Amino acid sequence: MKNEYKAQALLADNSITDIIVIVDGKTLSMWSQDGPLREAQFAASLRDNELPIVVGSGLGVCIAELLDNYAGPILVVDREEAVLEQTRARRFANDERVLWLDLE
Repeated sequence: MKNEYKAQALLADNSITDIIVIVDGKTLSMWSQDGPLREAQFAASLRDNELPIVVGSGLGVCIAELLDNYAGPILVVDREEAVLEQTRARRFANDERVLWLDLE
């Protein structure tokens, strides 16, 4: 049985800085601090000969950085609709370099 939860984006200067998840009355932070920076650092850490596999699209920063700096392909695995609605990261699924898996 899947837990029901709510997700809410935290914004600063019109950019998402974190996602708050509320489940079973508890509030959890996806990144807590420096989420966009940490996602960008992860994207920058990949070498040219590595296949990026992103498990959970996060804030979308990592995917955006990879698309800006990597020829592809990029594999993204994410099906958390409540989070995806907040981050709008599913927009990257339309890029031909992205293979998006959201299987149940």
